[in-house]
Amino acid sequence: MPGPLTKVGTKVDLSYGIYIYAFPIQQCLTLWQVNRHGYTVYSLVSLVLAAAAAFLSWHLVEKPSLRLKDLGLRRPPRTAPQGNRPPAVPGPGAAEPVAETAAAR
Repeated sequence: MPGPLTKVGTKVDLSYGIYIYAFPIQQCLTLWQVNRHGYTVYSLVSLVLAAAAAFLSWHLVEKPSLRLKDLGLRRPPRTAPQGNRPPAVPGPGAAEPVAETAAAR
């Protein structure tokens, strides 16, 4: 990306909020007949309201939630089952496994 654009979205990321809120806002604006004022007015009002909702969502929901991701809660390591594994089921069209003989072991 060009130099000036590399910092876009590093401090405040409104993309998800705009994605989530734009459609319901547009539906409400249509319900309230804002679209009768023309496409340009409808689009500008929709964009301003969606950006405002996304900004509030970022600061009130997303950013505080992102702070919680590093609380230090760790999951226990996953261990592979020891010996009690079910036999593998061959897929359709797969050759049947050859039985082991005592000499092959």
